[in-house]
Amino acid sequence: QRDDFHQTLNLFGNLYAQIDFPFLEGLSYKMNYANNYKRLRRYQFRSYAVDFQGEGEKEVSFRHDWSTDNILSYKRSFNNIHDIDVTLVYGVEKQQQDYTDAIGQIYINDLLGYNMLEAANSEKQQAISGAWEEASLYSAARVFYGFKDKYLLTGTIRRDGYSGFGKENKFGVFPSLSVAWRASEEPFISENLDWLNNLKFRASYGTVGNRTIGRYQTLAKVSGGHGFINIAHTPVYTQSVTSLESPSLKWEKTTGVNLGIDFGILSQRIFGAIDYYNNNTTDLFYRVDIPAISRYEKFPDNLGKLHNQGL
Repeated sequence: QRDDFHQTLNLFGNLYAQIDFPFLEGLSYKMNYANNYKRLRRYQFRSYAVDFQGEGEKEVSFRHDWSTDNILSYKRSFNNIHDIDVTLVYGVEKQQQDYTDAIGQIYINDLLGYNMLEAANSEKQQAISGAWEEASLYSAARVFYGFKDKYLLTGTIRRDGYSGFGKENKFGVFPSLSVAWRASEEPFISENLDWLNNLKFRASYGTVGNRTIGRYQTLAKVSGGHGFINIAHTPVYTQSVTSLESPSLKWEKTTGVNLGIDFGILSQRIFGAIDYYNNNTTDLFYRVDIPAISRYEKFPDNLGKLHNQGL
């Protein structure tokens, strides 16, 4: 019993280009680009709504998501002894949307339905519109070195920025370091314990980040509405601040150590891994209760801590 038109259009694609430089073996550059453009049209008319006086609505929205990565890498092996792998990354991603929604109720003539919203009662017409956008910026460097495929070292540092954080802490830096020893490649094990096919010891220490806030959560918000009627019985539009600014909000960080052993025996018929981890999370996002006498009841802040460990 409802006239309903719902159409979504997606235009998306993934493109990449890669260059292997001839003047230096192992050096290459790669660029990735991903794009998604989305258009939504949602029209509906319900003749039975508002006690069969009719309700029409037209909603249109446009959304555009895109991201690009630039990756420079150098990978080389020297004399089957030294293995080097260096990677540099720089990338950007952005999402944005805008929308408009028009609604009309109590129709004098509903023959054209949602295609003639102005036929609705003038006091029952409303328009809603809005828009939002957010962006991220990230860069990273990783260096791997292996000696005789037995002694392995990896160092990484990453820097991430997010537009939703407070103006004082847009970016976070997250380093990590890991080492490994493939003991099964040592002659004193491979020549004497032929049933032991794989034995590897691992250790790592580093920090990762987490963003758990909304795109505008660090900003003060203002809301409006017809708050009262003046002496001439005219509605007066009023505005007020409904939430406080929190410019110092920053990334949640988890710093931890991980110790592990990988093993395989009897031609890999039995294999597995044992890991021990010990992590500390700081700057957890939390909405703090504050005295309501200030007109505000919550304030977002980084004050939570969490510790976990396990085997």
